[in-house]
Amino acid sequence: MINAVIIDDERKAAEVLDIKVRELNQGIHVLTKIQDPDEAIKFLNSNQVDLVFLDIEMPVKSGFDVLKASKNLDFEIIFVTGYQNYAIQAIQFSAIGYVMKPVDDDDLSFAIQQAKLKISEKKSKERNVHLLNNLMATNNNKKIGIPTMYGIEFIRLQDIIRCEGLQKCTKVVNGDGKNIISSYNIGEFHKLLEPYGFFAVHKSHLINMAKIQKYLKEGTIHMDDNSVVPIARRRKQLFLDQLAKV
Repeated sequence: MINAVIIDDERKAAEVLDIKVRELNQGIHVLTKIQDPDEAIKFLNSNQVDLVFLDIEMPVKSGFDVLKASKNLDFEIIFVTGYQNYAIQAIQFSAIGYVMKPVDDDDLSFAIQQAKLKISEKKSKERNVHLLNNLMATNNNKKIGIPTMYGIEFIRLQDIIRCEGLQKCTKVVNGDGKNIISSYNIGEFHKLLEPYGFFAVHKSHLINMAKIQKYLKEGTIHMDDNSVVPIARRRKQLFLDQLAKV
């Protein structure tokens, strides 16, 4: 059983969502429904939960304010919102689930299924750190948190040259020569970095398009760290299209 909490300043909306969650019968137990953001913060800081259904737009404090004040981010989130704004992009970049109001049953069911898979991966805290990074920083000097076996290392996006998949881990190569081995697989970096000028030229290689030295027609790319990265044949034309835009 997965313990959940619904945080929404609209009582009726919270009640409707509670009913929908129970009707879906996917093993989600809603512990409580909270309308006040400050009460929500106190609850999250004193209780262990697996999943939070969180409204974004609330009086005085937003859903993101609730997250920033939470001492323990080790829970999965499904944002429930009526606003299609900049925040949705940040949520998507961080691989976190959301559904739009009025809540569609199929969308809710899919979001819950994805949340359950992520809960089993036990990476909620890392993903939530990425969300706050995406919300609070500008692109030019933006830093992202990279999970490692020792904790989380922060690096500026513009310093990353490329990422290389290593089985279930990823090597992040940056300009100062200090590579980082991350516990995220290369697929997670695709979701995180592709919106910021990175391109997957190969299933194991993600490159910063601004860090290319030269491209050879034989199908290789020379990067600023003097590495040579192969281009998958099926990705070649897409890469050339992207290269034309740089």
